[in-house]
Amino acid sequence: MAQDHLTPEALRRLLEKDNDEEQNRLLLHHLEVCPGCNEVGGHIVALYRSGAIDLQFSVVDVDLGLSRAEAPGLWEELRGLPPAERSSQVMGAERFMTWGMVELLCSESLKLVREDEADRAVEEAGLAVWISLHLHEWQPAEEAWMVELRAYALAHLGHAWMRRGDLVQAECAFTLAANWWEAAAADMGDVLGYEKRILELSRRGA
Repeated sequence: MAQDHLTPEALRRLLEKDNDEEQNRLLLHHLEVCPGCNEVGGHIVALYRSGAIDLQFSVVDVDLGLSRAEAPGLWEELRGLPPAERSSQVMGAERFMTWGMVELLCSESLKLVREDEADRAVEEAGLAVWISLHLHEWQPAEEAWMVELRAYALAHLGHAWMRRGDLVQAECAFTLAANWWEAAAADMGDVLGYEKRILELSRRGA
């Protein structure tokens, strides 16, 4: 019956529970075989099948995975715009203010550095830092995770500035990135797997 299907609110409540792998496996199976529930939670099955989440997923893992999956489509809307207009679009629309966009812009900055486009690399990394600073707690993770994301974005900005020859700016970014990273990682460790990249970017800048 229609009233027995999961609603978005009910699915959210299920995800917020401390489920084990077997419970998550059963949830995935249900979402896959029930057409009505698949309409609400099919994106979770897609994330699992793509490898974006594993069977130990929590609500934060799902939200992060969805944010990352949506980022390329958002970037396509912005890619061809002039830098000033691109920044204006991002700053004026909440849908662009996501974790996935921060990570994607950092990746774009690295690509531009490799292509000797340091000015554009600074623009993309700077936008990543701006978004990271304007995300609120539980968008989609706790504050310590947000601090690690900001450190990650700042390390990319420092790297881009270094490649552009702005040594003072680069050193400020690297120093702030290190301070934020150490503060957050001391509390929660490298839960996001960012530490290696941050260290690599800092060393390349040295």
